[in-house]
Amino acid sequence: MLFGESIRYTSYHTRRTHDLRGSLVPLEDSARPTPTANGESFSPPPPAAAATEAATTEAIATAATVPCCSLRGDVPLNFSLEWPVKMPRPIRVLMKHGNFDGPWPCDVPCEYMTLEPPDADVDVVVGEAAPPIVSAKIRRANPLVATAARSMESAIYYPSLRRLPEQVDASMTTDLQTSQVPVVYLTRSSIAKWNSVPVQWNASALLARFGGSAEGQPSAIFVARNCHSKNGREDLIKRLAARLRGGVDRPGSCLNSIHWPRCAASTAAAAAAEHGKCGKHAVMRRYPFYLAFENSDDVDYVSEKVFHGLEAGVLPVYLGAPNVAEFVPPSSVVEVRQFGHDVEKLARHLQGLLDEPERYLSYFAWKRRGNLPVAFQRKFGFVATHAKCRLCRWAWARKHKFAWDRRAQRPVPLEESRSIST
Repeated sequence: MLFGESIRYTSYHTRRTHDLRGSLVPLEDSARPTPTANGESFSPPPPAAAATEAATTEAIATAATVPCCSLRGDVPLNFSLEWPVKMPRPIRVLMKHGNFDGPWPCDVPCEYMTLEPPDADVDVVVGEAAPPIVSAKIRRANPLVATAARSMESAIYYPSLRRLPEQVDASMTTDLQTSQVPVVYLTRSSIAKWNSVPVQWNASALLARFGGSAEGQPSAIFVARNCHSKNGREDLIKRLAARLRGGVDRPGSCLNSIHWPRCAASTAAAAAAEHGKCGKHAVMRRYPFYLAFENSDDVDYVSEKVFHGLEAGVLPVYLGAPNVAEFVPPSSVVEVRQFGHDVEKLARHLQGLLDEPERYLSYFAWKRRGNLPVAFQRKFGFVATHAKCRLCRWAWARKHKFAWDRRAQRPVPLEESRSIST
């Protein structure tokens, strides 16, 4: 469904027609970011020294004053999509590895369950990273039951994922080309945060901490648990740490070099739960560079790492998907591949950004250019609707023989369905 477009369905139980607007479609998660108890979402960077803290918190132009980052969706198509089939019950989805039971808010009546219902009558059975096992009872109750499989892992790390489109009716992976219902790490709430926090390092802060004859302090941070990557990121981190002035701090379990920093918790409960540890975003804000290195270089596999950098207001240095530029604002990340994976060239570039802060700040110019590009809006407008709802839309379209618009993630209107069938 496109934002602002009217969608109608007729409920068998109420025999009334409901109009739903795009703004009412359930979001992937909350569209309004909420600060967490441990300060992860919007806390200012912890002070290193009084002078640096003052410089860091100094106002830095108008980066956060121009509205930028929201999903506007596509231009409305000026028609209503009718749900002409009276439904005796909601679309039923059996997801045994899921964590939700009950009706899911959606413009298609939709219900999820983790246990097979007594009547075994379901529309979709979802497997976790593999084709699901469909019981004989379910096949007797619904011979046309559909299968789906979901995974947010890289197909380079798990090659069996590439076969899913041939093994199930609907694959649900990060691959936008083969997934009937893609599941991506990019969310509407993340996009909303990109411009709601200021750039954490301005010119005076960079020069005071890293410029000229300043003592070398770590300017970059790497956080990961998996130390068995498929793209050699561990070796790259070690070599970069040896060449980048001040090195690279690594508080995660992979290549650990320092203890995880501690922050004052806002509540005693938060302090007890996290043992006083800072939230990830708060830790990232202590460094101008966040090394957002994936565990593999797979097309469309863009995990939360690069988005966390944008949310924190620091500059992501990215290793991973060759098409990451499609997932982020224009010229907002440093891509390792642009330096041919040459660590010497990458280290010189990063050090040059610290020595010439205006070059560093140029990576945040997108904040002053208005909204996100139309191409981005069209490609990722679907993330405003939760994948659970989109799977129910797909199941409804399949059940009632409608065409499926993979890009827009909605059934194709009747008139378009007829033109496609002819």
